Amino acid sequence: MIDANPTQAASLKKVLADGHMLASHTYTHEKSLTAMTAAELTSEITRTSDTMFKHSGVKPAYVRAPRGECDQQCINRLTAMNLVVSHWNCDTNDWRQMDMAKKNPQQAATVSMEEPTKSIINGSNPATDSFILLQHEIHEFSVDILANMVAEAITKKGYRFVTMEECIGVPAYLDGSTVPPPTTPPTVTSPAVVPPPVGATTAPGAVVPTASVGTPQVTVQPPKPSGNSTAGAGIVKAGAWAMGLAAAVGYAFL
Repeated sequence: MIDANPTQAASLKKVLADGHMLASHTYTHEKSLTAMTAAELTSEITRTSDTMFKHSGVKPAYVRAPRGECDQQCINRLTAMNLVVSHWNCDTNDWRQMDMAKKNPQQAATVSMEEPTKSIINGSNPATDSFILLQHEIHEFSVDILANMVAEAITKKGYRFVTMEECIGVPAYLDGSTVPPPTTPPTVTSPAVVPPPVGATTAPGAVVPTASVGTPQVTVQPPKPSGNSTAGAGIVKAGAWAMGLAAAVGYAFL
């Protein structure tokens, strides 16, 4: 846990300083958000937000549900909290390869590239398609081997990596957050276009509250709920894959 680990606590500021984005992945990562009461869900989000604010100065506006489990009621509750519920549309399945990684980490990384290769490298067009990729920084092989394989293959295809904020178009942090300027701006090596979000009605997905979004400022304002729980619901097919804490989708595992 961040509060009990000074090294992890310090890493939050480093992620921001390196130009990446922090988001919520809940506090306990145990019970499905779909199965939680409203009070339990609120507790998961606020405890995470308060901890991240304590150690980094920001309160995340984006949340990824553990295991992607967030039904429409869950989405509605999180949207009412001015949060963007994000969901991947391509899974490396690195979390399935842990036994293999103990014996042969290179093979585990190669197997983890199968879905990205099928969906992105062989099955997409950078001019019209884009992706949110699931990967985990808590798996050593995924950081040390897979991250480079993914980055090389996807940039060679013509895509570029962006934060969820740029991908979705909603500010990364809630009101009162203070975001330091990055000390090492991310390098963009590909001119590929990131298309605008495409809404759908399937959940779980990325929920984009209706908001007027301008240029991100040091102190940001929260997106304002639209009052229509389904207005922004759906999987957003948009290009975002941020390296956070060392690798993976830009989510700090708290």
